[in-house]
Amino acid sequence: MKNLFIVLCIFFNFVTFIEAGSESVPLTETTQGQFPNLLEAMMISNRNMGEEIRNDLLNPNKITVVVCGSNSPFPSVSDAENTPAQACTAVFVNGQFLLFDAGDGAERSLERLNFPMSDLSAVFITHFHNDHFADLGEVIDRSWTFERRHKLSVYGGVGITQIINGIKSSYEFDYAYRNEHHGKDFLPLEYVDVIPYPIEIGDGESIVVYEKEGVVVTAFDVNHPPVEPALGFTVTFGGKKIVISGDTTFTETLLQQSKDADVLVSDAMNKEMVAQMEAISSKNGWSYNETIFHDIQEYHIGVNELGQLAHSAGVKTLLLMHMIPSGNPNQMQTSFVDPISKYFDGEIIIAHDGSRVTIPTNPSYQYEIVKDYYKSGALRSEVSYVNGIKDGISRTWYENGTLKNETAWIMGSGRAKNYNENGIFIPFVIHPEYTGKEYCLKKARALIITTSVSTLGEDGAATGVFASEMTTPYYEFFDAGMDVDIASIEGGKIPIDPMSFAPGLISSYDQRYLADEVFLKKTNNSLKIDNIDFTDYDIVFLSGGWGAAYDLGFSEVLGKKITAAYRESIPLGAVCHGSLGFLRAKDKNGNPLVTGKRITGVTDKQVRELGIEITPQHPETELKAAGAIYESNTATLDILANYIVADGIIITGQNQNAGAEVAHELMALVAGNQGYTSIDNCNQSSSSFDFDNDQKLSLGDIIHGLKILSTQDNTPSDSQLLPVTPDGTGKQCKTDNDCSGNIANKCLKNGGEFGFCTHEGCKANECQEPYVCCHDCSNFVSSMLPFEGSACLPGGQVGQLTASPVSCTCD
Repeated sequence: MKNLFIVLCIFFNFVTFIEAGSESVPLTETTQGQFPNLLEAMMISNRNMGEEIRNDLLNPNKITVVVCGSNSPFPSVSDAENTPAQACTAVFVNGQFLLFDAGDGAERSLERLNFPMSDLSAVFITHFHNDHFADLGEVIDRSWTFERRHKLSVYGGVGITQIINGIKSSYEFDYAYRNEHHGKDFLPLEYVDVIPYPIEIGDGESIVVYEKEGVVVTAFDVNHPPVEPALGFTVTFGGKKIVISGDTTFTETLLQQSKDADVLVSDAMNKEMVAQMEAISSKNGWSYNETIFHDIQEYHIGVNELGQLAHSAGVKTLLLMHMIPSGNPNQMQTSFVDPISKYFDGEIIIAHDGSRVTIPTNPSYQYEIVKDYYKSGALRSEVSYVNGIKDGISRTWYENGTLKNETAWIMGSGRAKNYNENGIFIPFVIHPEYTGKEYCLKKARALIITTSVSTLGEDGAATGVFASEMTTPYYEFFDAGMDVDIASIEGGKIPIDPMSFAPGLISSYDQRYLADEVFLKKTNNSLKIDNIDFTDYDIVFLSGGWGAAYDLGFSEVLGKKITAAYRESIPLGAVCHGSLGFLRAKDKNGNPLVTGKRITGVTDKQVRELGIEITPQHPETELKAAGAIYESNTATLDILANYIVADGIIITGQNQNAGAEVAHELMALVAGNQGYTSIDNCNQSSSSFDFDNDQKLSLGDIIHGLKILSTQDNTPSDSQLLPVTPDGTGKQCKTDNDCSGNIANKCLKNGGEFGFCTHEGCKANECQEPYVCCHDCSNFVSSMLPFEGSACLPGGQVGQLTASPVSCTCD
């Protein structure tokens, strides 16, 4: 299921990418050839990951409780994209997948959590409020679509048969269409069938409703008037107990069922706050709100009652969901955790979608919690492990107690949620923006070094530097006012891994690069490291990419030049495979530079998960062998895990995500050494043009940049940059003399060495017939300038933009 979800995400990103450009521009052969490879690699990776997750969740040595829907029917404070699903709890026990409730959004949540829907064993519905069963039809349908090959049992109070019959009726056409389309053998209708099991139970009673291979589920009566029936469920296996309360007030039955529970999953209400909301509504004449806030207090358990119940019952972990009212982490701490903690000293977890608790059922299955504290005594982090790092959860907090991030991982993969100081959720992005201190280093120089290897050994696949590992530091240095040179092991044209520009992987830095004639020229004509004195620079940065595994660590020349730079105390940086470039360097005593140094780079585990192990060197293996103290982050999805290490003047980053932060750490060293100041705005006067990060390039822009990169001749040519029209517009030039003989006889520049030929009329703000001026670059597929350019165009035809914005009027 995760495989299909990821593939669809890639597809939609690809469609968005295309729609941003022009339909008339076909994809280049490079893009067409590489995208299927990327798609296949990601599909294989995610199939493997899905199987790992399935095996872990169904592991009989433990019980895993996961909240797959934490929201109440009331609006959540989260943004729409991250709004939690309504009531949904999954219990994985002895190889069985039991689902309790399926409110609105539950199925989407289950898929985001990569749950093995084909293994869904049974569903239990606590009561018939729609926020507890609204997605039941989707759960039935999607589990069948995703290869469930058994009839599904659904348990609920009297009335569950009517609900199941209604779902069957409303989904009848869908079932038939899918069966007809894919074939009766592929999606057999017999397995979409659902068997309802109505539960009849009296007040205060309980009854066993499910028993299979040692797993016992007991239904018990709860109080949620006027809802009848209303149930809670207890799951027992191997001496362990999990209780799902459903929606209820305090009852003796809930207390008895919760005795010595390892986990109690409960709703909760801060009735004092809701009563205040009722009073405010009454004061302002909001009669509808007043009625709702009054009525809901009658059938939910209060925080004080819940704390007393959990204490009296000897509950070990209290997992709170369906909380009213909801709020940010600080508010939830004050409204729920603090009052409950007055009575209950066990673990309290404010659930989000994905919160989980793991309970070992095998004595050899070890579980431990490691905590770290600030000097003030405030809790900094809490990491729980099961069998090392096989499966667990990590939480960190700001010193004021606000939750900073929460990460659950399984077999080295998982999901991370991060929050800012105000408790607002920060969405994950592959290329996060740098938001730290900015510098203005106009007198300083930076050197970026890349690989010269363009293929993956005998595999023959195209590779090179991963673009963002070069473009990110380049623009961070450039925007700080630095002069930036680009060099490679052999000099000349730098090979760039075509995967860098795939939809979903291309960064804003890469897009800016593909529209930057000066930077493109630098990569097509890179300096050879043999001819450079590294000590002429203030920063030396080693970019990575798979190609770097073939030459950076083997280059004696690079080793000697890094040695010279280090002995002159020049800050050195690297990301990903770029750290291999330090292997042949020596310290001031002639010992290997990396020996005893804290350093990072792409890990062996990441290399394995990315599926490219044929390279001759892997940073973790080589650097450890050379005596480095290798550090990394493997707590989340490893192919995206990131880490920054600073050891003196050597700053390294684990992968491409680290480029901006490593660059700024290096600039901080330069600023400290030379007395530069940090300022908000540093006006760059170099030849690369300014670029607004909020501005998006069209597909045509990017393809045009790719065409430039595909040019085999490393010397500038008229056709290498912008297509030249018959009148000479777009021809590359240094002076007006280069445009002589053309109708477009003037050379316009944008501060660089080269410009483009255009017409005298555009320069003078008027055109001679039959030409017209236009300054809207979005109208032209062939344009690649992200700012307003100008051109004198043949009347009624598509012409070419110049390289400089000139004010003129469109006819």
